[in-house]
Amino acid sequence: MKGISHEKQFRVQAGDIVTLSDLTKWKVEGFSFQNEIRVRVKRNSVIRYMAVHKVRDSNGIALIPGTHYLVVVGDSEAKFALRLQNFGPYKTSHIRIQGRDKTRKIGGKVVSQIDYKKFCGSQKAFDEVPETVVIKVGSQVKMRSDFAASHYYGTIEMAGQTGVVESTAKPTRPLDWASTIPVNFNGVRKQYRIHRFINTAGHMMQYGWRYRIERTDDIFTATPIRRIDPDRVEWNDPDP
Repeated sequence: MKGISHEKQFRVQAGDIVTLSDLTKWKVEGFSFQNEIRVRVKRNSVIRYMAVHKVRDSNGIALIPGTHYLVVVGDSEAKFALRLQNFGPYKTSHIRIQGRDKTRKIGGKVVSQIDYKKFCGSQKAFDEVPETVVIKVGSQVKMRSDFAASHYYGTIEMAGQTGVVESTAKPTRPLDWASTIPVNFNGVRKQYRIHRFINTAGHMMQYGWRYRIERTDDIFTATPIRRIDPDRVEWNDPDP
């Protein structure tokens, strides 16, 4: 049976100062559960609810894709501290968060009822410079089914499905459609914005980053160039 790692654990409690992907510092006010564990943070008068895998704790620890974590509530220092213990390896680019305690709750959710997986689209912690996303003509791409499937310009109907890239050239349609890639889904041709895709390596454009786009020789490349607000993804996709 897998055992708990003794390496330094992710730990947050009310009053801690944590860091988001844009390197801003926020004060922890509490926790909630809505399909995932969220950390309620405040900075000046602004309050945000951040997924726990999108926060780096006061000791500089963040959750790492490819890891299975065990949820623990409370320790000798604080009754309501939230700890996530490394419980072993998990699928590449995924994080699994699981609880076993039947006596404690997080945001009204019994800890033993918590068991969910997050696809991160990266093998790096949320605030590290992500991988460059490379997509080639003829390669398969999978459509995102997370926040990006409905954020920016409406919900996509092919969320979670796989198709084949027909072209990486920048379309000449009106500006609202310019930063797209055409994909064939078993005979159904769709054209979606570039942040919707997961490439064959399992990488995708990450929220919290601005990207430089290059389209050359049937290859699309999105390179992260600077940090931005954690709830946004931006890009520069110049005309050829």
